[in-house]
Amino acid sequence: MYLKHNSLGDDIPIVIILKAMGLECDQEIVQLVGTEPEMVDLFSGSLEEPYNLGIYSQEQVGFYWQCYAVVEVLID
Repeated sequence: MYLKHNSLGDDIPIVIILKAMGLECDQEIVQLVGTEPEMVDLFSGSLEEPYNLGIYSQEQVGFYWQCYAVVEVLID
């Protein structure tokens, strides 16, 4: 799942947004979106994406945003 906003150039994985808001634990995120097996199945791919990008904490999301902003400036 992704966050789409006209101020962002690309869609941002929703779990990265949640980690930026302070929900660093995957268990907290799952409890927030729902623990029903259907929801967990739908959301499992989204939970993996931050780890594929090397994002494990709120601090690392900040670094991701800085890199993202630099790339956006260079592209424009």
